[in-house]
Amino acid sequence: MADTAITGLAVAIEPSQPRQRTIVITAMGTRGDVQPFVALGLFLQQERGWKVLLAVPPEYRSFVEAYGLEADDIGISLQHAVSASPQGRALRTAGALTAFQATRDFFRLPLLESWFASVRHQLLQLRPDVLLLSGFVAMSGAGALPQLLGLPTRIILAYTIPMSPTADFGMPLAGTGFTAPAAWLNRLQWEALGAGVSRRLHNPRAQQIVDEAVADAATAGSCKHSISPCDSSCSSAGSSSPTSTFSDGATRRIVLGRNLIPSPATTIYIYSSALLPKPADWPAQSHVVGPLLLRRCQAPESGAAGAGVGLPAALQDYLDAATRAQLPVVYIGLGSMLGTVFEADEVRRLVGCMQTAVVAAAARVPLCAVIHTALVPGSSDKAEAAAAAETQAEGSGSRLAGPHTRAGQQLPTFMLLTTPVPHELLLPQVDFCIHHGGAGTTQAALLAGKPSLVVPCVPSSDQSFWADLVHRRGLGPSWFPVRRLTAERLAAGIEEGMLNLRQYTAAAEALAVEMAGEDGVAAAAKAIEAELAGA
Repeated sequence: MADTAITGLAVAIEPSQPRQRTIVITAMGTRGDVQPFVALGLFLQQERGWKVLLAVPPEYRSFVEAYGLEADDIGISLQHAVSASPQGRALRTAGALTAFQATRDFFRLPLLESWFASVRHQLLQLRPDVLLLSGFVAMSGAGALPQLLGLPTRIILAYTIPMSPTADFGMPLAGTGFTAPAAWLNRLQWEALGAGVSRRLHNPRAQQIVDEAVADAATAGSCKHSISPCDSSCSSAGSSSPTSTFSDGATRRIVLGRNLIPSPATTIYIYSSALLPKPADWPAQSHVVGPLLLRRCQAPESGAAGAGVGLPAALQDYLDAATRAQLPVVYIGLGSMLGTVFEADEVRRLVGCMQTAVVAAAARVPLCAVIHTALVPGSSDKAEAAAAAETQAEGSGSRLAGPHTRAGQQLPTFMLLTTPVPHELLLPQVDFCIHHGGAGTTQAALLAGKPSLVVPCVPSSDQSFWADLVHRRGLGPSWFPVRRLTAERLAAGIEEGMLNLRQYTAAAEALAVEMAGEDGVAAAAKAIEAELAGA
């Protein structure tokens, strides 16, 4: 405590306390899309002293709050819209020729407006130092809100896939795999598809929302008053109410750039640079920080890992029995795809193909399998009923089908798993993964040191990008899309994986060691704080 003399009196002056930094983190999609930002929020709150608010779909608020983080609704759930609306059904089944129109029709739903309004509310309530926009939410034009509201909030963009043009590889959302035969073709694809879709679809839609917000603000405030009254909660940020940027009476348009914000911003890519390094032709503001993980595998190893605390008892018993029987375990799971992409009849067909394929492959190559049929929140009743019909399990979640005998142990060929389980607990205990190729699932398998056969489920997505990269890196067999999935084709893929398991596993484990050395949350936090410091 310091003293100073004022007219002969000693006045105690408390040392000034630094103002707590505040961040609003937006996330949209499935639980796998939300969980990385929970990891980042926890690190910022616990290790760096930030005040953190996560704006997430309503169905994941309790998940976020269970970790001790503050949560708010981001607006209409994308996952629910994809699974429940006619436009969503058209989008998830669209092919290359119909993807653009299906995407345009889907985003005519009031999704973007709801996300924009939610972020606006959160900015006015918290007046954060930083607004982190994940890919989908950025499409709403919410990056224009700090300028519109007269706030000094800095924008950070966060993506799970590459979004900047490069000669190194193609555009992930093109659905054409990892790369074209030549660098100039990659650049052409980015320009023709990436810039084309941005100019014709995403930018006009976001710009429309921003233009309407500017017009509404000008009308409501006559371009001279604060755009929205700021309640008492704003005063904690230590600055005045947000005021209009139109104080001279002119209506000024906020023009969005190709990245859907008014000016370039720091961008963090939350995938492993060991799997996909940052291209040399990317801007300095782009950072490949690594995956944002709640639990990090420090020492990946092959074979069964330690006891999977938290796994269902029946599942753990099955995995332990497979270890004793010296049988490699194949994991088959399409994640949220079963609940959002496919109709009930197709769910039934796919699960049936998985079972038949495992039995056929196991007749030729020793193995057993865990087939994951769990559906996520927002799944339709019809799809759940179809999955349930396929996963009756005599009370234990497993079904006996063509048992093998090895080392004196008898084990069912496959177990049907009907409850969600954490990848970080299950995947280290299997030997080979078959999944849809989402960015999170792909990295979870590789971080566990497990090779993968990828079966992309959505044509106009990044799934084929990761599928092709996994194969090119020697981390698994050649991929094929789900529309070509038959029991015979899947059985052949399983057999190839088993026959080359040692080679694939060696490559996956070497990559896992590199990935385990990454600290994505710390790197992301460093990039955020550097942006705030003006570095």
